[in-house]
Amino acid sequence: MSNKMDVIINKDSIELPEKSQPIKSEGSLVLNLLECLGFDPEDPPIAQVLSNLHQLSGSWLILSPVRWEATHNDGLIEQINLSEDESQMCFKAFAEYLSEENRTLHYHAPDLWLLCCDNLPPIKAKPIHYVANKSLMPALSTIDATMFWQKFITESQMFFASQGMASAVNGVWVWGGATFSEKKMTSICADTSHLDLAKLCSIQVKAYSPSVEISEFQLLLIDDTSSLSAPHLQQLNKNNVNWYWNNRGYNQNNLNWITRFWRTMIHAD
Repeated sequence: MSNKMDVIINKDSIELPEKSQPIKSEGSLVLNLLECLGFDPEDPPIAQVLSNLHQLSGSWLILSPVRWEATHNDGLIEQINLSEDESQMCFKAFAEYLSEENRTLHYHAPDLWLLCCDNLPPIKAKPIHYVANKSLMPALSTIDATMFWQKFITESQMFFASQGMASAVNGVWVWGGATFSEKKMTSICADTSHLDLAKLCSIQVKAYSPSVEISEFQLLLIDDTSSLSAPHLQQLNKNNVNWYWNNRGYNQNNLNWITRFWRTMIHAD
C-alpha cells in the first residue's frame, strides 16, 4: 500500500490516536465519501445520491431538522443530535403538513430528510454544518433570488411553533441540491451495508471480505473497524491512511524507519 488510502467509517471516533494529524470530517459517511471523491464539500450532490439510493424519481433536496435561535436583527441555527424516535415524530408531522401542499418528504436518517423539489426554484445553500452557529443573514439573502425558499424556511418555523411537540426542533435547513454528473473512477471496497451507495458513486467497486487485497483500493467504506480482519487492520495502521469518522478525521502516516532516520538527520541542526 504505497499510495495514500481513505478509510471512511460510519461511527464516531473515541479519541485522536497519538502521532496522528487532524483532518476535517464532513460529519457523516455519505458526506465524507463525496468529499473524498472530489465533490465540493460546501455544495455536495448528496440529495441526488440519496434519492438514487432510495430509488426515488424526480429532483430532491435535503432537509435537516434544526433549532432556530433569534438574535437582534439576525438569527442562527443549531444542529441537533436527534434520536431516531424524536426525528421520526417530527418527520411524520412535517410530512403530513407538506402533503397538503402536494409536496413529498422521504426519511433517510435523523438529520437527513429528502424533499421532492420538482417544479420548485433552485437553491444554493451550504450544508448545515457550514452555517450552524453563524449569522444567517448573509446565507439567507443569497440562497434563492425568488425568495421561495426563504419563505419555505420561515413557514416551517411557524409550523413547528404551532405543534407544541416535545422536541428541540423548531425548523429546517434546506441544502444539498448540487448535481451528480457521473460516476467516478475511484476504486472502492465497501462492506455490505454500504455497497449500494458505493456502486452509485463509482464504477470500480468490490465487496469487502477478509480475502480481498485492500492495497488495490483507493477508498474503504465500512460501518466499523470491527468489520475488518486483524491482518487488514494491522496493514492499515502501518501505512499512510486518512481516517474519516463521523465526528473527526485524522491522518496516520507511519513512515518506515529509513525515512524517519533521514528526516531526523536533515532536521538535526
